[in-house]
Amino acid sequence: MPGSQVCRRSHDASKDWGPLHIVSAWASEQGFTLGQVATDDKSHEITAIPELLTRRDLTHTVVTIDAIGSQKAITQ
Repeated sequence: MPGSQVCRRSHDASKDWGPLHIVSAWASEQGFTLGQVATDDKSHEITAIPELLTRRDLTHTVVTIDAIGSQKAITQ
């Protein structure tokens, strides 16, 4: 369900802004995004995933995630 991406051309060197990193949750069978959380950089994906997951009622729901989601805090 969650996945991360970097938005192309979202940086601005003149303002010292790096590229925008977003963690998204989507419903693959329905084909739409359930929510998104912006992070400071890709290393903060671990903190963004729990925030994103708590924004949804996931009762009776199967959630799939890649290896970064195997952190104990995330799986709980």
